[in-house]
Formats: sequence, C-alpha cells, structure tokens
Amino acid sequence: MLTKKIILEYIEQTIASHKKGLVRKTDEIIIPKELLATFKKNSKLEASFNVLTPGKKREYTEHLISAKRDATKLKRLEKITPLILEKKGLYDKYKNC
Repeated sequence: MLTKKIILEYIEQTIASHKKGLVRKTDEIIIPKELLATFKKNSKLEASFNVLTPGKKREYTEHLISAKRDATKLKRLEKITPLILEKKGLYDKYKNC
C-alpha cells in the first residue's frame, strides 16, 4: 500500500535524479553517428529527416541504435533511407491495417 511517506520518498528521489542530470528528457533525440555521416553525404535525406515528427525521428534513431553489429546498422540504414526520403515513419505500413 502506498503511504504518504513512500510517495514523498519517490518524489525526493526523482528530484535528486533530475538535479544530477540522470533523467533523459523525453523530447531529446540522439542521432546515431552512422546517420549523421549519411546526412553529410546526402543533404536531401537530412532535410527529409528534419521535417519528420519527433516520434518518427525517435523510431528511426532507436531502430539504428538497437543494432549491435556495425553490419546490421548499415543494413538498417539502407532500408530506412527510402522511407525517410518519402517522409514516412518506420512503422507506418502497420498503422493502416
């Protein structure tokens, strides 16, 4: 059972974490280095990426970051490039089912 004391402890822990900078802002999008390198080669891709909604940007960046091997990251980058150029989200094809 949650008591007032427990809730206050949670609030204090959250405040301390924020002050230390341990909590990531939800609107912060970390762009992987592979995608940044591709932007330097393809300005059209960067422009298309920049007009995407924050949610779609996050889908793409998390998809790339979750790959463990460099080869997998490059394959994923090849697959998502046309989708970004079309200004589509990674999972848009599943949303209209």
